[in-house]
Amino acid sequence: MNRAFCVALSVSLFAGACVSEDDGQQDTDSGPIVADARGPVADSAPSATRMFVHTDDTLYLIDDVNFDLMEVGSFDAPEGDRMTDLAVTPDGEIYTLSSSALYSVNRDTAKATKVADVTGTSNVGMTFRIDGTLLATDKDGAVRTIDPQTGQVTELGEFGSGYATAGDLVGIADGRMFAISDTGPSGNEDVNNVLITINPGTGEFLESIGQIGWGRVFGSGVANNRIYAFTDEGYVIEINPSNGVGTERAYHENVSFWGAGVTPRAAIE
Repeated sequence: MNRAFCVALSVSLFAGACVSEDDGQQDTDSGPIVADARGPVADSAPSATRMFVHTDDTLYLIDDVNFDLMEVGSFDAPEGDRMTDLAVTPDGEIYTLSSSALYSVNRDTAKATKVADVTGTSNVGMTFRIDGTLLATDKDGAVRTIDPQTGQVTELGEFGSGYATAGDLVGIADGRMFAISDTGPSGNEDVNNVLITINPGTGEFLESIGQIGWGRVFGSGVANNRIYAFTDEGYVIEINPSNGVGTERAYHENVSFWGAGVTPRAAIE
């Protein structure tokens, strides 16, 4: 059933866009997937994307103009499990990750249903590749695939080169895989995380894009040809994907962002 509901937060919020249960891109085309040296890529990207962000227990939509939040609902996870990150499939389904388990999430209500336990040390980041492969990373920078149906984990590798995970991965339509590190050359956890790229097939560090100028970045998404970062202090940071420089775009008092996600059909041109 394709049951659409319209988000009516404000004139600026998604311009009255409709969210559909079986269309993760809402008002977009899903182009075919083609091969590329960097990994699977989409030969056409959506004209618009929707970024999801969350705290440890609550899911939000966030618009990419004024960065207003619309609460979807509480995850209501079993035993109060706390969500460390979120990922969106190419078809728009949502999964969340705690430090030890994978959950599927109802996009209407935010209700989380446990899929399986997940191995690793403090799992904090994940994203889908355009081919539907789910990647996750832990605080040590180890990278693994997770079967979103069974939770089966396959280890791929690690960032290496002195880099580790601040809080997220984000894959985009052309096959690139970005990560945010809280270690590595001139990076640290509290005041200056670093934007890097990794190999989506092995997890290995490829390139340091640059220092963000902000710390404790726990979530990331893509819109407007920019990467957006979300900190545990409630800041929304726009990151230039060419040099890594971060610029404040919004501040949400009393909101601590723990993660974010967007369809891997999102593009940076």
